[in-house]
Amino acid sequence: MRTGSLAAALLTALVVAGPARAQSRAETLRYVTGAAVNTLDPTMPGTTREAFAISLSTYDRLVTFGRKKLGDNWVFDLDSVRGELAERYEVSADGLTLTFYLRKDAKFQDGTPVTADDVKWSLDRAVSAKSLAAPQLLTGSLTSPDQFTVVDPHTFKVTLP
Repeated sequence: MRTGSLAAALLTALVVAGPARAQSRAETLRYVTGAAVNTLDPTMPGTTREAFAISLSTYDRLVTFGRKKLGDNWVFDLDSVRGELAERYEVSADGLTLTFYLRKDAKFQDGTPVTADDVKWSLDRAVSAKSLAAPQLLTGSLTSPDQFTVVDPHTFKVTLP
């Protein structure tokens, strides 16, 4: 399960975003910093820490790590992967196929549904574009859009070599 957890965890870099539209003052994100927020695409080279922090606060990832206490510090719990956009995932017996089941209520900021096609597009971009995502996903052997398959609007598979 460790291989599956690691591969699933690497997909936490996935960013699925649409246009942001605050509906009210209560839905407006305020982020005060002395540094620059230079992009809302956290995978771009040169992204500032502040920009990355905003992306973590505003974009759902496919899955995310749990956390645990290690000494006096909180760290990622690599044995606890939980869904954000994915309500659940399955790892094949050989550990080489990950199947993700998206939440049916997952929506972009404009209210349109998030589908497996959207997730595939994001992962295809992540492994192909000149961005920070490609080397991150490479560590989990995710290198080609051919590894990502849409099964149906709420299900897709990732195949590892």
